[in-house]
Amino acid sequence: NKKSVYIKIIFLTAYDSFEYAKSAIACNVVDYVLKYEGEERIIGAVRKAIELLKRDVSVRGIVNRMKERIRSVVPNYIKEFLNVQIAGTGHSIEEIRQFFMEANLGFSLSSPVRMIVSTSTSAIPLSEFISVGQEIIKKCCAEEIKEIEGTKIYGYYVWVFEYIGENSAKLKAACQTFQRSMEEEYGAEISFVVGTEDVAWTSLANKFDEMCFILGKCVTGSEMILEDAVAEPENREFTAES
Repeated sequence: NKKSVYIKIIFLTAYDSFEYAKSAIACNVVDYVLKYEGEERIIGAVRKAIELLKRDVSVRGIVNRMKERIRSVVPNYIKEFLNVQIAGTGHSIEEIRQFFMEANLGFSLSSPVRMIVSTSTSAIPLSEFISVGQEIIKKCCAEEIKEIEGTKIYGYYVWVFEYIGENSAKLKAACQTFQRSMEEEYGAEISFVVGTEDVAWTSLANKFDEMCFILGKCVTGSEMILEDAVAEPENREFTAES
């Protein structure tokens, strides 16, 4: 049987003993009632327990509602953080550290991250595209990926993650699995650029620009390319537009 969290204890005894009373206090009882004190005394203790239960249920309800609100807000909070960082307006090191603590993220400020940038010809629901991508990539690269979060900015789908693999082969295979899955589901062409270089949190904007340039110039249709397979163009000019 599962134990209920809504329990109040009334210690009812015929023994007027200090040791018993002491034990009752240690058990956090509502009241210590001697049987010879009469029905009114017992009824009073029960009423006290009922009032305390009502208060506990009310407080727990408030706490649970607050937890639900937090769970619904945190994903958007994370996306807003990533969007600001990727867009180039950026946060200070201390702001990033504080955010990691508040959002309870598994990322480490001292650990660099990688990026995957993608575009699609179909209006795939944002939350589904991002979440399915995260789950497939995590499943296929379970031993290589420590943490991953995604967002959409300037029309591009972006995943940021800590990658500890020795090469990008598994990562590319994971993206191909995701690509096939979404094409079968939506009949959409999806293009990917898979990051092969680690980048600091403060440099996400520059890396995003580079990968968007590759997507625009080197990838057509439903294709995928590793970042290091493309020679960096000289004197390029690129600005992501919303």
